[in-house]
Amino acid sequence: LGLMIILFAGADIFVHLIYTSKYSDAADVVKILSIAPFGLASNNLTGIILNGLRLFKENMIVTLIGLIINVILNIIFIPKHGIAAAAVVTVITEYFIFAGQYLFIRKNLKM
Repeated sequence: LGLMIILFAGADIFVHLIYTSKYSDAADVVKILSIAPFGLASNNLTGIILNGLRLFKENMIVTLIGLIINVILNIIFIPKHGIAAAAVVTVITEYFIFAGQYLFIRKNLKM
């Protein structure tokens, strides 16, 4: 959570320091992507748990559906909204995969 806050709050500063003001528009994309680390870390954890439960197929299915959703949404939204759409779709995909994997864990551990 701390990393997400730091990335979001410091996006303008980080982009300016690392890439100069020439790429200052990228700060908005960094802000969008700053929401992703929790979803990414969570879906990595749930993926490892699924593998530990020997639910390889379920893990692959959720990840494959996430891939398909990502590609379709990118095809739909990138032409009109550009890189910001790609960032939003990335965040959506990370949380979708986490949610799908979590549901399989709950189902199989009967939580």
